[in-house]
Amino acid sequence: MEIKHIKAIGSLIAEYHSDLTFISKFQKYKNEQRNYKTYLNEAHGFQKFVNAFRIARNFEKGKAGILLELTIKYIEGTKNPDVMNFVKFLQNNTSITRGKNTVSLASKILFLNSPIEIVPFDRQVMKSLGMRENDYSIFIKKKEVFIKQNNEVIQNCIKEANLLLNKIEKGFEKDKFGDMNIIRENRFIDKLLWVSGK
Repeated sequence: MEIKHIKAIGSLIAEYHSDLTFISKFQKYKNEQRNYKTYLNEAHGFQKFVNAFRIARNFEKGKAGILLELTIKYIEGTKNPDVMNFVKFLQNNTSITRGKNTVSLASKILFLNSPIEIVPFDRQVMKSLGMRENDYSIFIKKKEVFIKQNNEVIQNCIKEANLLLNKIEKGFEKDKFGDMNIIRENRFIDKLLWVSGK
């Protein structure tokens, strides 16, 4: 096991509870169990998420509420929310993203909606995978290759953290996110790609 693997395990353990809390609060808001203003501004609410995941710089200041509304509109109007389609939707429907190709922003927000299907994507991950294209569909292909090449290490690292991850996940049993094994693996892959790109 290399230092980068140990760093990724440490990052996963340190941030996993917070990641699951962000997912939980978004899911509850989406399913109309939370008040809009409360969710936008609370601890682990939408504003805190865009700050923590470093996407606040991708849209105009003070417009997190508009971004949240557009996100829900897109998710509710789409059978299978897709990162690149969400990028186009934001470009076509709002000036808050200044017309930029906001793949990182789109992937990180849709990760809250579909943590099993979506792994966040950013420049650090691009660097780790040797990518030049800011394109989520290319990332998916390169990520799959990365997983195949590193599958044994990935599984061993997750096994090392298994006891602690189980304890963290116990607090989210009522949330019914889906297969927690896939979510924890996705979160570890994200952390490993991030530390590998440094």
